[in-house]
Amino acid sequence: MKICTKALEHNKKYAPKKVGLFTKNGEIIASYPSMREAARQTGVNSGNISEYCSGKRSQENNDYYWKIIE
Repeated sequence: MKICTKALEHNKKYAPKKVGLFTKNGEIIASYPSMREAARQTGVNSGNISEYCSGKRSQENNDYYWKIIE
């Protein structure tokens, strides 16, 4: 059975990413299995969480920060 590499790359890129919510001191507050779940539990828009994690949205004024957990 031949596996399509392009499909595998697509699946990896769009697979749910585990995210963590951290204090400014780097202490983990909470971790979530996906950005969608983090949004559901915290009330923060999942698009905003994604932008925080990618650096497209500034986190400087927040008391906490979001980060993808590998």
